[in-house]
Amino acid sequence: MANPKPITTFRKQKARAMRKGMGEMQTEHGPATHLMASASVGKKTAVFPTITPTSPNNYKPQSLEEAYKKGEVFEFRNERKAEKFAMGSWKKGPARRDAMREYRQMRKEQRKNKGK
Repeated sequence: MANPKPITTFRKQKARAMRKGMGEMQTEHGPATHLMASASVGKKTAVFPTITPTSPNNYKPQSLEEAYKKGEVFEFRNERKAEKFAMGSWKKGPARRDAMREYRQMRKEQRKNKGK
């Protein structure tokens, strides 16, 4: 069986619908169902969940290859948009605001450290 194609349209809606009813994993940042990461793949940037549910409220690590097999890879042409998506721009309400605040803080630290 061929690997499913990466998700390139309606990314936010598909990310929100991906793990409904699977419970959450407790992390240092609070409860999580996705824990996204980004990686360069050719000329594009792939964003994928680094954890996968084995049963409700039970998660295990997931590689990029496993995410491709499950059809859970989101593909972007723009690295910055991919980075924001991985940080949580797909979320809604207060969770999105918190994620974007954390993203802006991270970018600010990167710019500050780049000048040193």
